[in-house]
Amino acid sequence: QYIELSSYAARETLEEYMMSVKEVVTMAYKRDMHGTLNAIDRDCINPEVDLRTLEKRVREGVNKVTEKYIIDDDMHSDGEDIEDLYEEIESDRNDDGTFGIPTIFPSLTKLGLVHERGEMIMVNAAYKVGKSTLLLNEFTDKLNLGMSCIYHDTEMSNKLFAIRMLANLTGIPQDQIKSGRLSKTENESLKSVISWLKKQKYKHIYAPNFNEVEIYNQYKEFMYRYGDNIMGYYDYFKSNDKDTSRNYNILGIQANFMKNEIAGGLQIPILCAAQ
Repeated sequence: QYIELSSYAARETLEEYMMSVKEVVTMAYKRDMHGTLNAIDRDCINPEVDLRTLEKRVREGVNKVTEKYIIDDDMHSDGEDIEDLYEEIESDRNDDGTFGIPTIFPSLTKLGLVHERGEMIMVNAAYKVGKSTLLLNEFTDKLNLGMSCIYHDTEMSNKLFAIRMLANLTGIPQDQIKSGRLSKTENESLKSVISWLKKQKYKHIYAPNFNEVEIYNQYKEFMYRYGDNIMGYYDYFKSNDKDTSRNYNILGIQANFMKNEIAGGLQIPILCAAQ
């Protein structure tokens, strides 16, 4: 009878067996995790369970179930991948001997400070000393290199950013762009830059409050539309909390998210500012 019933589980290849096993294990994992979470749910509404006990039961319960069902086909020696990894390193080299995406500043590039996929560079400086100007210079430089750019801004609206960008690219002072007091040459220059910008792939997002879900979804949508040859900017990390300890934690969470979830998780270079 056992042999007869086994025919229902029979598969033609090892790969098919592995897929079947994963399905069975997944359902078993869900069943056990469901039971564990139900027990935790009961503890959450039990007034006799204190915070320390609840935290311990959550951590130990979830970890116990997870460890029971570890299946990782990718757990192998990195020695098997070293040749492929070195080929990736070689492909990231530039013709001039540099590595990654050079900054707009040749002196920094010579020192090895370049933008790399999966990495984040943070510029830290005091109030009103040029952090946003530096990021804007990098932003327009990468557009000139043909990259797509997404820029999250905690202070400037789209219109104010556009004024700064036009001033940066034309050399015309911002007050003249606002007032329209332009010479014929300046007006032609402005129109030429606007025509060029219309062909570029970039997005400026005014976001005064840090929202992880919105930022992640905006990056994913941008990548879906324009590919993965992109550069990301965040201007800038800040917190209005007056408590020093909480402020430290808030800023740490923001920086950690941009470094690990955006730069690392999506494999794109990020340039951020902080003060």
